[in-house]
Order: sequence, then C-alpha cells, then structure tokens
Amino acid sequence: MPARQRALTPVLLFVLALLLAQTLGHVHRMVHRQVAGLQAPAVAKQQATGFLGALFQHNDNDPSCRLYDQCGSPDALVSVPAIAVPVALSSGVLLYFTGEALARWVALFDARGPPSIR
Repeated sequence: MPARQRALTPVLLFVLALLLAQTLGHVHRMVHRQVAGLQAPAVAKQQATGFLGALFQHNDNDPSCRLYDQCGSPDALVSVPAIAVPVALSSGVLLYFTGEALARWVALFDARGPPSIR
C-alpha cells in the first residue's frame, strides 16, 4: 500500500465515523419524534421493531438518549478538530524525529572509513 493511501485511510475512516454518528443522532430524533416544527402524532405510540427498536429502546432520561441527541447536533463537528488536530500533528512530529534520531545514530558510526594503509 503506498504511503499516500496509508495516510489517507485514517482520515476517511474518521470522516465516515462522523457521518455515521450524526446519522444515528438524526435517526434517534425521528424514532423519538423530536423533530422541530412537527406536531405530536394523534395515534397511539407504538414500539419500534427490528434493528432500530433494539438500538433505541430506552427511556428519555437514559444517558444513551442524551448521547444520541448530542450526536445529531452539528455542534459536535466544531469541537472535533480541536481534539484531533494536536493528536495528528504530534504523531507526525514523533515519526519525523524518530527517523532523524536513527539517521544521526547511524551517521556517527558509518561515516568513518577504514584506516589508511600508508
């Protein structure tokens, strides 16, 4: 795998995780009918079945309900770069200096040639 693809893979996975987290938040709002501007349905509330029923089967005061509500908010996207950028930069700097230290250590011992015979 080329170096460019290896560097791009974590970024794509990060973007996909952000997209899926926000999608889960919006689906959670639809399941719990918390969409702004819509009136409460006149029919009796039914239990969700299938995958969504198992995923979102909790009451409104549950911590997972609050987590899904925060995932659907666009405010989460603003705070992510403040955390992710220093981590990404520090790992790149450490990789660079690791290579530099190895090159300097090798240069100390391999730069000398054999003694002259004269």
